[in-house]
Formats: sequence, C-alpha cells, structure tokens
Amino acid sequence: MAQALEATEARRRELIGTVAHELRTPLTGMRGLTEGLLDGVFSIEEAAPDILREIRRLERLTQELSLVTQAEAGIMSVVSRPVALGEITRAALAQFERPFALRELELKLDVRQETVIQVDADRLMQVLVNLLSNALRHTTVGGVRVQVDRLHRCGLVTVQDTGEGICERDLPHVFERFYRSDQSRARDEDENVGVGLTVSQHLVEAMGGRISLSSQVSLGTTVTVEVPLATSGLLSD
Repeated sequence: MAQALEATEARRRELIGTVAHELRTPLTGMRGLTEGLLDGVFSIEEAAPDILREIRRLERLTQELSLVTQAEAGIMSVVSRPVALGEITRAALAQFERPFALRELELKLDVRQETVIQVDADRLMQVLVNLLSNALRHTTVGGVRVQVDRLHRCGLVTVQDTGEGICERDLPHVFERFYRSDQSRARDEDENVGVGLTVSQHLVEAMGGRISLSSQVSLGTTVTVEVPLATSGLLSD
C-alpha cells in the first residue's frame, strides 16, 4: 500500500508540473506581447493574431484537461445514436481540405463500405479532428489517407500518414497524458499540448469502441478507430 501511495503521489506531482509548464508557455507569450503593446514596440494589428493564438491554446488545453478528468472519473457524457460512418468522416475531412492544400499534401478518403454505427456523432467528430490534426502536424511530404470500412460488428476508420513516424520506445506511451517524444516536442512545441490522443482514447472507449496505433520512423503512423455498429448496420457477412 505504501508503494502504491508513493506512486500515486509521484504521478500527481508529475501531472501538476506538466500542467504548470503547459500553462506557463502561452502565458509568458501573452505577457511579452502585452508588454510590447504597452511600450509601443508592437501595434495592436501586429500583436493581436499572436495573442489570439495563445488564448486558443489555453482554451484547447483547459477543454481537453476537462475531458480527461471527466473520463477518468467515469462521468463523461456520451449520447449515442445511429449515424453513417462515412458521412461523419467526410465532414471531418472537409475541415482539413484547405490546411492540407496549403502545405501541398494529399488528403484522400476511401470509403470501402458504408455502414451505420452507434456513437455520439459530436464525440466521434472530435476524435477524427484530433487524429487529422496530429497527422497534418507531423507530415511534411506525401499526405494522409483515411479509410472507412466494416469488420464483423465494428465500423472502422483508419488514418494513415506518411509523416516522421514514432520510434519504438515511445509507442507504449502515446496515449498517456502529456506524453510527447523528444522529436515531436522539438517539431511543434507551440501547438501540441500532448493530450489529444489521450482524449481520443477516452472518447472512443466511452462509446464502446477501441483505438490503436502503429508506426515506423520515417515511414509514418497509422491510427485505427473501431466503433460498434448500430442494429441497422449489422448486415450479414
């Protein structure tokens, strides 16, 4: 019991330290920009976009922390209903057409089999947006392929990128809160707060599904989301 309490306290200290770090970065940025405005170094037109970016980062962090806390406490709200998996996936991809085009990256959708699933549509959309954001962040050449299919009693969405990949030692930790490999931290310290995959895992599991990830350095990463079929989607194999 003493060892368990010590481990719990160590995790608590680590979490508090990490949250403090994540909050400190945007707050420091906003303080510097505000001081620059007051000193006349920046004009409001120059500083406003950067201040808004930092505010949005804080909003994302607080929202995702709230979701993780709710999930771990078992009080996350999920309202499932029958929806078309391909339809939700198309809507998610539509949000990323311009960002991918601006980076000259491909974004392809392959709906192999349309199916009806039993999920919270808003929660699943959030998962897909998280996965596409991660794929875009870590892909510089090639692009991302999203595949929709059905396997037995599950609807499947696979997000496959041609990005930098994740080294083998990091793979067991990718769904942990705030975990980021040194490589990802160096690439995008300003945007990646390290809870997107954690939130996605909790959301998918709350809907009765599962999420898995495989990756190879320099070859890319593949994330697979499995969610339950609705009764109307249970077609004969």
